[in-house]
Amino acid sequence: MRYLFACVVLLGVLAGCSKKKEVVPPEPVLQEEDVMPFLIKNVYQVAEWYSVKGSDTAFISRDSVYQSWFVKSVFLQFGDGYVFYYGGNEFPNTEISGYARTFNLNLKFLWGSNMKYNWDATNNRLVIKTDSGQGWVPFLKSGLELTMDASGYHVIRDTETTYLNHQSGTMRFTYEENGAVTTILLKQMWRYPRPTPEGHRVYYVVF
Repeated sequence: MRYLFACVVLLGVLAGCSKKKEVVPPEPVLQEEDVMPFLIKNVYQVAEWYSVKGSDTAFISRDSVYQSWFVKSVFLQFGDGYVFYYGGNEFPNTEISGYARTFNLNLKFLWGSNMKYNWDATNNRLVIKTDSGQGWVPFLKSGLELTMDASGYHVIRDTETTYLNHQSGTMRFTYEENGAVTTILLKQMWRYPRPTPEGHRVYYVVF
């Protein structure tokens, strides 16, 4: 009986030790030379946009105004320290197997926004800052600083991989406003050919 009791105690101690040894993996360290070249080569769609304050979560991207305009009709392009955008629309996917969202973008016009970006060499991450815009479309209020979440950065470098895995690359940014932490998730968009091109319209898919 004493032997059985000793075994139970020993197992309890070992279990406790094993829990103490659990280590949270460190956040990946991003490098400017890896992120920046691919940043400007891609167009990005706003896939998620939500705010958390305490136990409450508000999905901004589900609001009727933003869902119909910013999330479905604005597509971001980074270049020369500024965030630009193309206009476009989502249309029903009838050509690509599996779950995929399809969009057509008008690449004739590249518009400015009130967002600028730079690489923060101290913290090894991309930072987006907003200003008044001076005539450009103010997607976000001025004075905000959006910081890239390293664990939410994933780039796919070729079309074959994204179609094979049915997955788009992502960039996740967070910012604080009025006591809430807001997250914006951007997804890489991929061109795909259609048999009936329409002028300056170019077709993209997001997985």
